[in-house]
Parts: sequence; structure tokens; C-alpha cells
Amino acid sequence: MWDESRQAINTYEMIKSGNPFVTTFNDDRDHYNTKPPLLIWLQSLGWLIFKSKELALRFPSALAGLATCFTFIWFSNRAVKSAWAGALSAILLVSVDGFIDLHVTRTGDYDALLTLFTTLFIMHFFLFIRDEKVKNLGYFYLFLGLAIGAKAAAPLMFLPGLLLSVIFFKKFKWLLFQQQTYKYSLIFLGLLIVFYGIRLSMDNGYAQAVWYNDFGGRFMTSIDNHTEVFEYYWLIIWDSKATFLITLMPLCLLSLFWSKEDNFKPIAYLLLNAFFFLLLISIAKTKIFWYAAPLYPLMALAVGLSVFQVLKKLATIKKQLAYAVGIIFMGYIVAFPYAQVIDKVIKNPYFDWENQETIYAPSHYLRKIYNQQIESTKFTFLHDNHYIPFYDIYIRLINDNHKLEKISIQTEGNYILNKGDNFLLNESKVELDLRKEYQIVILDSIATLKYGTILEKKLIMPE
Repeated sequence: MWDESRQAINTYEMIKSGNPFVTTFNDDRDHYNTKPPLLIWLQSLGWLIFKSKELALRFPSALAGLATCFTFIWFSNRAVKSAWAGALSAILLVSVDGFIDLHVTRTGDYDALLTLFTTLFIMHFFLFIRDEKVKNLGYFYLFLGLAIGAKAAAPLMFLPGLLLSVIFFKKFKWLLFQQQTYKYSLIFLGLLIVFYGIRLSMDNGYAQAVWYNDFGGRFMTSIDNHTEVFEYYWLIIWDSKATFLITLMPLCLLSLFWSKEDNFKPIAYLLLNAFFFLLLISIAKTKIFWYAAPLYPLMALAVGLSVFQVLKKLATIKKQLAYAVGIIFMGYIVAFPYAQVIDKVIKNPYFDWENQETIYAPSHYLRKIYNQQIESTKFTFLHDNHYIPFYDIYIRLINDNHKLEKISIQTEGNYILNKGDNFLLNESKVELDLRKEYQIVILDSIATLKYGTILEKKLIMPE
């Protein structure tokens, strides 16, 4: 896929270079993907362990998604003294289209890892202000640091909501006079300065690049034309990404009305932080659908805890009623949102490359060559764009394998071929440009992919 292929190049080159601090792209310092290298480290580890490089890239995201579900059980057991509430919340989360999605838990991108760590530091901060145990503050800073390691400034958007939570729960004065607050804060900032100091010392120009890509530039300007209206995230959550969670939000209000003080706090806390995070990403100028990923665990957990509280209340009235409502509710979840997510995963059109036009068709073809599922032949891949990491990574892997024929790349119309050379292309424009210069024969085609041979170069008559 598009962005994960850049991570694949970062991973491939980090292993080759042996430099764990500076990510590179095409053997030059990567000043576009300027995030800390935590994900690339994990993918590099997987690259060395797994034969399948797709598995190596995507395993951290899948594992992070699974771990997020388990954190629900752990947290609910401490927050409302019931692991069942967390299990219910986990079922809700895996039924959310925006969570089981490309660029989140299904691809080798940063957002699943970010979401795991933001969920964890939000949980630990709640336990810190509720129980006033210093160890939870330590865990908060640990997971905040890991979240920054996953996606730089993105987790910092939760800080205003956390500050308001402290005020809302009347713990602001208490927090100010906690000596450990300043101790852990200084340790955290010190480690952050050390990491970025090392990176800056090894990479001239990184400071300006990281500010633009990960901090102020992305918040205050629209990068890569990702400009949307203020209500963009609100609309996609309602229209597609988490529709059924929105329809269940009234249960949160009902639960808040019914709950005792102790059970009121976690639901209110989760909703408060979800709302202010949503508000801040809506204010930011660069908007992309996966930026909302950290919202979904908070929403799912708030709804799951609320449903649990409602069922508990119904059980005090009549147990059979609570059982009936619980069965109907689970039937609704499994029959509709969960079934839709499963259907989407199985029938994802991005992977139906043989039956539709797609930019990823060459990637699947090259993957088959790398996995020795089709015959390896020497050819030149022709493309109209120089930015093709989703093809380039497979070509590098093929060329590293001495058992496979070498593949070269030519881009942007500068095609220099000889009689008898084989080629692969995926764009009608490339074919037209090629036919202007050469007589060719197409030997095979799948969807938009065409494999052929150069017969001879055309003689261009002077005007």
C-alpha cells in the first residue's frame, strides 16, 4: 500500500545501513517521513524474523490492535471491577470500521501503534488522578513517550483534554503540589531532548523538516492537499467509520444518569478526552481519515462500560430482562457492524488486482515473482512517476535474490530500451509514449498490466 511501502523502504535501508537513528529513503536522509523510528525498529525486527516481508511490516500493527483490545479487559477490571465490561468493549472496537481499516490495524503504518499507546497513557492517567498512586504517573509518561516514539506530535493533542480532566475531577491543586509530578516530567523531557538531540546531531536539516511534517506545519497548514472542512471527522465517524458507536452514545448519557459516583468517572473521563481530541484534530489544517484512529478505543470503551452499567441496572429490576437485552444487543453487533467489517476485510477491492484497474497491480505481480509463484524473467519496469516505493521494494527484494532475474526501473518518459528487451507497464500513457519510439509486441496482459518485448526502435524522420 501507499504509505506502508515507504516504511518498507525505510526498514530495508535501515537494515542495510545499520543506522538505527536516521531513517533514509532511496539512500538519502528521509525528510518527509520524519517520525521517530520506533515502528521502523519493530518492522526491522520482524524483517529479520519472518520470511514474509508483508507480515514483517504489518505484524506490529496487528499486534497493537490485539493488545488494545486486551487493555480494555485490564482497565475495566480496575475501573469498574468487571473484566466482562472490557470484553464487551473489545467486541465493540473490532466492529468499528475505522479501527479495522487500512492505515490502522491492517497495514504497516504508524496509527495502530499510536492508538495502543495513547489508549494506555489515557488509562493510566485516569488511574493516577483517581487512585493517587505515583506508579500510574510513571506508566503514563512511559506510554506517552512510546506514543511520541510511534508518531511524534500526534499524542500531544490529548494533553489539553487530560488537563481539563484534572480540573473536572477537582485534582488540579493536588497535582500541582505533587513532587513526583515534576520529577517524572523532567525525566520525560530529558529523555525526549536526548533522543531528538542525537537525531539532530546526525542529520542536518532534520529540525526544520520535523517541525513542518510532524508539529506546527501539519497543524497550521494543509500538507499534500489534505484540506477538509472543520466537521470532516464528525461526518466520517457518523457516515462510515463508527456509525453504530454514535447510535449507541445515548446509552452513555443513560449510564451517567444511573451510575454511582465511582462508575460515573471513567465514562465521563473517556468522553471528555475523546471530545477534546476530536476538537483539536478538527481545528488542525491537515485532515486525513486515519488521524481519528485514537478516538475509536475511547468511544468503544465508553459505550462498552455504559452498556455494562445499563445491564447491571436492568438486572436489579429483573435478571431475565437484563439477559434478554444483552443477547439482543450482542446479536445486533455480530449481525451488523461486525459482519460488515468481516465482509470488508475479505472483499477488499485493493486486493482484487486482476479484475480492476489499480495502481497496485504491479506490486502484486512483482510479489508473485519474489515468492516464485510465476516465472522470473529479466525485464524493465516502466512508469510515468518517479515516486513508486510500492513497486521499488519488491524490485529490490527480487534483485537481492540471486536465484531471480534482475529487474530495472525507468520512469517519467525517459525510456531507453534495445531490441529484444522485455518490459512491464501499467499505464496507458506509458504505452502510448513507448509506441511513439518503438515497435513493440504485447505478450501477456492482466487487468491493466502489460508485459511485452521491444521489436525495434522506430526511425524518426526529420520534419
